[in-house]
Order: sequence, then C-alpha cells, then structure tokens
Amino acid sequence: MLNSTKFQRLIKVFLLIIGFGLLILFSELIFTYNNRSSYIAKFYIFLAETEVNKGNLNNAINYLDKAATLFLNENRIYYKEKIPNLTIRNEFNDTNEETKQEIYTHLIERLPNAKGEKSILLVSNIYYNLGLILYSAGQQNSANSFFLTAIYLHPELSFLFVELANSYFNSGYSEKGVEILKYCLEFEFPIKHCNDYLENNAKVKSFSPVGTYKDIVPKYQGLN
Repeated sequence: MLNSTKFQRLIKVFLLIIGFGLLILFSELIFTYNNRSSYIAKFYIFLAETEVNKGNLNNAINYLDKAATLFLNENRIYYKEKIPNLTIRNEFNDTNEETKQEIYTHLIERLPNAKGEKSILLVSNIYYNLGLILYSAGQQNSANSFFLTAIYLHPELSFLFVELANSYFNSGYSEKGVEILKYCLEFEFPIKHCNDYLENNAKVKSFSPVGTYKDIVPKYQGLN
C-alpha cells in the first residue's frame, strides 16, 4: 500500500504530465490558428454548408464571412497593408424569396467544393457570384460589399475590380469607381487592365454592364 508521500509524488507527476500535455495542445492550437488558419477557414465553410442545408441563409453567410476573414488575414501576410485589417461582414436585408432561392441554390452547389485545394479562390468566386445575384435584385450596396470581399480574397484578378468599379460607375458614383480602379493599381498582375479601363473607359464614361466577366472570372480563378 502506498504511503502518503509516495502518493503525493505520483499525483504531482500525473499533474505535471497532464499540464505538459495541455500546454502542447494549447501551443498547437495557437500555431494552427496563426499559421494554418486555412484549416479553420475550411471548418467554417463546413459549418456554412451545414447551415445552408438547413435553409438558414443568414447563418450560412455569417460562417462564410468568418472563413473569408481568416483567408483575408492570410493574404495580409503576403500583401501587408494593401489588404485592410478588418472583419468581413456581409448581409442582405429585405431580400425577396426569389433572390434568396438563387443565393440558396448557388451556395448548395458551390460550398461542398470550397473546402478543397483551391478553397480561397472558390470562396472568392462564391462572393463574386452572390454579388451578381444581389446586384440583379437591385441591392447594390449589399452587392458591392460581396464584390469587395471577392477582391480581398483574390486581389490579383483585374476583372473583380472592374466589375465593382462598373457597379459604381453605372449608378453615378464615379469617384468611388475611380477609387476602386486606383486601388487595383497597387497590385502587380491586374495593373494593366485596370489602368487601361481607367484611362480609356472612365475618362469617356463608357462602362461595361455589371456581369460582363461572369464567364471569364472562373476561368482565371482556375475553376473551369
């Protein structure tokens, strides 16, 4: 039978082992959050998929926004101050049932594949297409927010900038449209297209309709 001294030593050893194990687990969770946030983002996409399957669109968008925020933080590591430090929040208020059904159908189709290798591009594409749906429904402010999220997730694709700029231009908000195109010039790959559009189209007020690049965007995102 163990005496009290040996028993206390065993308890201390046991507690040290448990404490060390918890420390390793906690450190791994911090490492995962800070350095492998895409894994957590994919978990949020899974939760978004679960919610949309229940018909809870607002909850699905909230979880998708959480995933987008994590992806945005990853982009900030590379692009630094070019990508703002913010929490993504998108919503669609007073949306009619037809528009909700379009959003629901799109999420049902796209979310299952958004957890794969090209997750960030797929999520960017989802936001872009949700923006198109909302724009067609007359909800320009909400649409612009979704377009901007798509840009933050894939800032090297000029077509996303031009689509958002056109949303502003075609609604009479020229200054905001120019601002978006100038923001585009901060990135390497889209600079030529955005500069050409700024110099040629914006100056003479010749703008393409929103949705012009609907079939082109997924090709450049490697989704087709």
